[in-house]
Amino acid sequence: MKRTKLVDILHSFTPHEIKEFEKFVASPFFSRTRDLKSFYKIIKQYYPDFNNPNFTYEKVFRKLFPKEKYNKLKSENLLRVMSAELVKLAEEYLIYTSFKLNKIKNRVLLLDSFIDRNLDKNFDKLFYDTMKEISVLKKDLTSFHFVELYHLYMMDVKNKFNHNVSDSGLIEGQIYLLCFFFVCAANFIDISWKRKFSFNRITDDDLILHFAKSFDLKKFIPYLENKTGINKNDKDILDLYFYEFAYSLDNDNVDILKKLEAKFYECKQMLRFDHRISIYSIIHNYYNKYTDIRKLNILYKNILHDMGESTENKSAMSMILYRLILLNFIELKQLKEAKSFMNEYTDTINSERRNSFYNFGLALIELRRNNYGKSLEYLSEVELIFVYLNYDIRHLYLILYFELDYTDEAYSLLDSYQHFLKKNKNVSEQLRNNSRKFINYYKKLLKVKISKTYGDVNAIEKSINLEKGFSFKFWLTEKIYSFKKMK
Repeated sequence: MKRTKLVDILHSFTPHEIKEFEKFVASPFFSRTRDLKSFYKIIKQYYPDFNNPNFTYEKVFRKLFPKEKYNKLKSENLLRVMSAELVKLAEEYLIYTSFKLNKIKNRVLLLDSFIDRNLDKNFDKLFYDTMKEISVLKKDLTSFHFVELYHLYMMDVKNKFNHNVSDSGLIEGQIYLLCFFFVCAANFIDISWKRKFSFNRITDDDLILHFAKSFDLKKFIPYLENKTGINKNDKDILDLYFYEFAYSLDNDNVDILKKLEAKFYECKQMLRFDHRISIYSIIHNYYNKYTDIRKLNILYKNILHDMGESTENKSAMSMILYRLILLNFIELKQLKEAKSFMNEYTDTINSERRNSFYNFGLALIELRRNNYGKSLEYLSEVELIFVYLNYDIRHLYLILYFELDYTDEAYSLLDSYQHFLKKNKNVSEQLRNNSRKFINYYKKLLKVKISKTYGDVNAIEKSINLEKGFSFKFWLTEKIYSFKKMK
């Protein structure tokens, strides 16, 4: 019974949810013809270790039906049917808990029911109470739930319209409808860009991008900035997500980026941590584009500070963010910070092979300590489990071969790496070009090292200084500096 839908769902439950689900199963409101309560009590005995060798169809059947004879075909089929019914209950439980957590959504539905049933007093009381609590309720929402706020205010508009009374929620409804559009549109555009950059997936499905670019947003900016009659907090949120959307359409527009950044730091305390991360990533992409490692370092430390202070349940750290923070600390030789970061956050990475990231970090630290042999040992323990690591690991191997005078190994890896970049259709143009930049300068420096023609590094230095950032550029520039001292 180890690999079933039921086990997968139950394994995701917290201990509290395991207990609460038992009450859910026992409720007569959700009763089934079969005795699922007894079945669940037996199943939960194995939580969370569903890999227990005693967790078999036969063992479960004998506990559930101690007086009946076990028949492999019939008994297992019965348990599969019961498991399927329990899966349906578990799915209903997930719907119930999700609905219960979204307090605004369930109030919107209740308000709508009051309107349909002409329960005006009930509507007025619930809407009034909701408005009193609105600032608290907003904190429970993600940015993609702005549509719930839109629906909430539009319930008031709908109710007042039905009674021919002037409404007060129309402006708020518009604000949150626009916020919802700005957030979702910016997210679609960002996903499209990431898909193209990381996986070379290019399709003509950017409806949002084409739709948005058909409008002249420059005309809306002064209107928005001068708009009055809006609650300051609502105005700040609207400004913030508009600038996010506008920047997604024109990510070379420094003025929009600066407005986004300023507005973000002004009102970020109003945002959930997941909201903050999405804005941080936009600001990051700008500074990363221009290789401003000092500002990136400040930004990463702000992110880690916010993570430390967040009272929300800590979500898994993305592999991308972990890699970026680690490489920034390594480039700036902030090795203590790098090690502290690895110790605190490696276990939160959303990957089962976290040790590969930790060993990659140790390899980088030993590189910066000039312990090249030790670095190579750690690097050999790293698996190619993440798209960017495919390139980072190759670059780091080349660097270590260079430092350890493993010339044959370096040329062999260069040959296979260039073949990989040329033949692999899943490599995006940007990743391919950035990798080729590293290879190009690496080969030039390897030639200088072998021939000892250190005078050639001046031309290499001028050329590399014109390049925008790419992985391990810092090592190339440091190597050029050391060669210049040998002339």
